[in-house]
Amino acid sequence: GKLYGFNFALPNIVRVVSPYLGGLFIARFELIPAMRIGFMISFLIGIIVAAMRLLFLKETISDIQEINWNPVKLFKDAYKDTNQSLRWVWENLRSYTAVSMLLSFLGSMILPFWILYATDALDLHPYQWGIILLWSGIAKAILSLFIGGIVDYYGSRKCLLFGFILAIPSMYGFNLAEGFWLALPMFTLITLSGVFIWISSQVYLADSIPRSIRGRIMAGLGSGMSLGVSGVGFASGFLIFLPKTLGSLVGGFIYYLNPQLPWLIQSLLLSVGLIYTYLKIHNSENPYE
Repeated sequence: GKLYGFNFALPNIVRVVSPYLGGLFIARFELIPAMRIGFMISFLIGIIVAAMRLLFLKETISDIQEINWNPVKLFKDAYKDTNQSLRWVWENLRSYTAVSMLLSFLGSMILPFWILYATDALDLHPYQWGIILLWSGIAKAILSLFIGGIVDYYGSRKCLLFGFILAIPSMYGFNLAEGFWLALPMFTLITLSGVFIWISSQVYLADSIPRSIRGRIMAGLGSGMSLGVSGVGFASGFLIFLPKTLGSLVGGFIYYLNPQLPWLIQSLLLSVGLIYTYLKIHNSENPYE
């Protein structure tokens, strides 16, 4: 848990000023020029990161099996492993998978609309929204270092439940927030609940999946659960892709009907997820290394 928290906090400390700069660029240059500047900066940083990975990353697996690069054989083996992974997930992690798919649907349903709702419904200036993202990012980066230790001490299940309990009223409160000073604490609490859920779900997966098949299983389930908080993107598996895509599609229609509905639905279904997690998800009796 501590290592996951540190791994989560370190890059966030570096990028914590990004939301503030984004809001500043929009306020200074307007939307389209600001987006062009942002994409150019992201492109340059991406090249630097790719070069660093090629130079410095080392392989962690000593027993590397050779791959038959014949396209037909490769395609056949990939689907064979997929079927085996699906059977293992159904027998061992189907409750976790159900919750993860629910959060994926809900997260993608609201992810594109944070800034729209903040500026249109809550009447915030883009610069103010950038400040909110900056502050919540600072809180996330600093507290992630402690949240990892909390997960180690209390266990992933309890911290996952706490993340739900923190997220439900915060989502509803953000929906009703009026002005900057009410939106700020609500979004900060949502961000922190997302950190609890993200780190707890990572630890839960690591404890529940044998190392020998961890890569294949996480290719289906992703590397953790997220709440769809603005500015946070996590790798997701192929089982999570369909509800995520469906959430993105449905979210647009729901937001068009009523901008408040996505957050109200989020609060309601997160309550369902909380109850289901309490009843169905339990810590592994024999955690894997």
